[in-house]
Amino acid sequence: MTDEFTPAERAALAPYFTALDGPVFALVNLPEVVKGALFARYSRSPKSLRRLFLDEFL
Repeated sequence: MTDEFTPAERAALAPYFTALDGPVFALVNLPEVVKGALFARYSRSPKSLRRLFLDEFL
């Protein structure tokens, strides 16, 4: 399952994720501490990683 993103959401995500349309992507341009916090939060969330990043980190 992949998320659907609005044009504004895609613009916000693009600097930090290598792909927005498929299930395979990498994180880029984020400090290690932010990556750690994101994955710690993701492990307890039903949201996708990209949706969680949008909702809680931007």
